[in-house]
Amino acid sequence: MNNPVVTIGVITYNSAKTVIETLESIKKQSYLNIELLISDDCSKDNTTAVCRDWLMKNGDNFVYFAVLESKENKGVPHNCNKVIDNAQGVWIKIIAGDDTLDKDCIQNNLSFAEKHTEAKIFFSKSRNFKSFTGETVGYRPGDGYILPDAQEKQFEAFLIKDYVNPTTVFCHKSVYDAVGRYDERYKAMEDSPMWFRVFKRGFKFYYMDIVTVNYRISDTSLSNSKKRGKPNQFWVQSKADFFNDNVKEELICRGYHQYARLQSINYRLMFALATTNNLLFYCLIKIILKINNYAIILIVKKHHNG
Repeated sequence: MNNPVVTIGVITYNSAKTVIETLESIKKQSYLNIELLISDDCSKDNTTAVCRDWLMKNGDNFVYFAVLESKENKGVPHNCNKVIDNAQGVWIKIIAGDDTLDKDCIQNNLSFAEKHTEAKIFFSKSRNFKSFTGETVGYRPGDGYILPDAQEKQFEAFLIKDYVNPTTVFCHKSVYDAVGRYDERYKAMEDSPMWFRVFKRGFKFYYMDIVTVNYRISDTSLSNSKKRGKPNQFWVQSKADFFNDNVKEELICRGYHQYARLQSINYRLMFALATTNNLLFYCLIKIILKINNYAIILIVKKHHNG
C-alpha cells in the first residue's frame, strides 16, 4: 500500500480530563505515517489549550497536525465533517476524545485493507472499560460475531439494529467523497445516518475480529443523561427523527410493518422516559418498553422464519 498517510481525527467537546490519554495512544502507534487533526466543538473547558500544549511537545511525531475549532457548538456530525474536509490522508480514522487506540490499531487496519483490497470501510472489536477504574466490562461485538456477507443482508440487519461499531470504523476517503458528509440535521448522533447512506450507495462493510479501540463507558456520554438509567433526550430525539425520516420506510418496504410501528412507539416512550421526573410513570414506561422489545424480537424471528 506504499505507506499511505492515515488521518486520525480526534473529536472533542469538554474533553480536557481525558484527551491526553487519547493523544498518547495515537503517539504510541506502531504505524508512523499519521496526520493528526483535533476537531473541537466549542468546548466550555480548556480542551483546546490542553491539546495545543500537548502538540507543542509531541507534534513532531506526525506528518501534519492541526486543531480545528468551532466558534459555536454545532453537534457531533459537524465535528466529524471538519475532520473529513481537512483530511489529507488516504484513510480516515475518527475517535472520540475520551477513547484510546490499541498500539497496533492503524497497522492492523492497513494490513486488513491490504489483504482485502475490495474493502473500503470496515469495523472491528472494541474493549469497553469503566471511566475511572479502567476495568474491562466487555467487548463489542462479542465473541463469535459473524457479519452477513451479502450487502443487502447487511443493510436489512442494520435497519433492524445498527450493529456497526462506530468507534472502530476505518474508512477510505473515497467513501466519504462518494456518499457525502455526516448528516448535521441529527446533531446528537453521527454514526447511523452515515452508515445508512453508505449502504444506500451500495457499499459493503467488512469486519476484522480483533480489538483496535478501547471505548470508555461514561454516564455523561451522549446516549446517557447525568441521571443513571435515563437516556439523553437530545440523543433520543435524534434517533427518533432519523428513524422516522429514513429507516421506517425501508422497513415497511421489506415487510416489517409491525416492527416499524412498535419501534416508533418505543422512541416516543424513550423520550418520555428521558423527560419524566415521576418515579411511578418512569417504572411504567420501563415495563412497557420491555414488553415492546420482547414483541419486536418475536416479530423479527417470525419474519426470518417465514
